[in-house]
Amino acid sequence: MAERSESRGVQGRKTPPPFNKGAGGAGAGAKTEMRKKALKKPAELVAHYTAKGLDEKAAHEKVIEDLQKALAFSFQSYPMQKMMMMDKQLKNNMDLFTQRLSVIEKKVDSKPTLQAVFGAGVAAGGLLRVVWDGVPHLIQAAARITKDTKSSTSSSSI
Repeated sequence: MAERSESRGVQGRKTPPPFNKGAGGAGAGAKTEMRKKALKKPAELVAHYTAKGLDEKAAHEKVIEDLQKALAFSFQSYPMQKMMMMDKQLKNNMDLFTQRLSVIEKKVDSKPTLQAVFGAGVAAGGLLRVVWDGVPHLIQAAARITKDTKSSTSSSSI
């Protein structure tokens, strides 16, 4: 009967089931000791309840009940809404990261390759060579035109 009153106290849902009763008082030091100390194994818990006078089947049921309460307590201390919110934030961050990555990929893909840059350089060099070679001929042609124009205007005025 004493175990029933303990389990009712656990059902207050403010504290988890007492898996490690030997950890100390309820102070801050006891909490750190409880975290440091490993949880008892299921066989040890069954042995603990059978030592209190329960038969083996009832001890197994009690261990399962305590584990279910501990699981429920862990879900209550970290609600699903927080997990869903964190999941949503993670998805938003991943979407943002994916968008930025696609923009970077587009910029990299739009850059010319080494062969294209080399080809453009060769073409520009060839055009510059043609212009450089053709400029003296153009200057000579322009000089002839101006000379012929001057000579035709000067001979017609005489």
